[in-house]
Amino acid sequence: MDLMRTIYLEGGVTAIRKDKNGLFVNDEPIDPDNNDVDTIIIGNTKGYISIPALKTLQRLGINIYHYDWTGKLISQFLSANLHYSATIRIAQYKAKLNKTKTKQITNTIMHYHLQKMNQTLDHFGLDLIDLKLLDEDLQARYYWQRLKSYINLIYPQAKWSMRASFNQRDYRATNPVNAVINYAQSIGESLSRKAIIRAGLDTTIGFWHKNRPTLCEPLTYDIQELIRPQIDMFALEFLKNYNNSSHYLYPPDLIVRLKDATAKALVTHIFDRIQNPPNGRRLDYILNDQVKSLAKSLINGSSFKITTA
Repeated sequence: MDLMRTIYLEGGVTAIRKDKNGLFVNDEPIDPDNNDVDTIIIGNTKGYISIPALKTLQRLGINIYHYDWTGKLISQFLSANLHYSATIRIAQYKAKLNKTKTKQITNTIMHYHLQKMNQTLDHFGLDLIDLKLLDEDLQARYYWQRLKSYINLIYPQAKWSMRASFNQRDYRATNPVNAVINYAQSIGESLSRKAIIRAGLDTTIGFWHKNRPTLCEPLTYDIQELIRPQIDMFALEFLKNYNNSSHYLYPPDLIVRLKDATAKALVTHIFDRIQNPPNGRRLDYILNDQVKSLAKSLINGSSFKITTA
């Protein structure tokens, strides 16, 4: 089974209408007799959908999902028929129950993640990690031990020692270095969630990460591992120029926060690096293709493979 086409609308104003001339999504026609669209995803809050357009979309079996900038669901309109996203999620659930398939997906993500760790280390002229090491905690420990020397070189006043935890997410940073990395990684999490939504997968059914109260979207975090080291790289590049306390807030609760101007500058830097790489394709485009590859492997029952990018 081939993946259906998703229309993703983000930025600007969304207009979905139906009139005597047909069905239009932002002035682009959708042909009811030759339609391969399964889903419309709206990632902004401006615009409208006419009632006649909603009726036509439901008749065609096209579902509409409206998300905020982080990829969190705001509203949805679902067709009455079993649609592609339901089919692919059934395949996802079956794969989750298959220990062999789960292990294969996990090992693929973990190995790619390690390759990207080494690219980040190499970017800063640091020693690499043995590619045969497939222990998550040891990977993270060796990775941050190597980055520690660079971080303390560019921001010695921060007296940074280590990330708070290797196996859980704690966004209560007590150090400006961790505050910057956490903020940057929230962007990576958003990109990962959006890529999953585009592919029609369920964010709550993961393969590497386990579902628990602090990790309620395991697949989001699985996919985030594909870009986590690159986001770390971008965050540390930024930190080199924002390496004094004047850029951060130190409230009584001891949780360090970025000043508004600092946060805006960080977001600008992260998206510039994502969207304008010095060579190769945009990082978000690569991630979207990788998640589509995962979806195809689930549908076809084939091994999940990631091409090095």
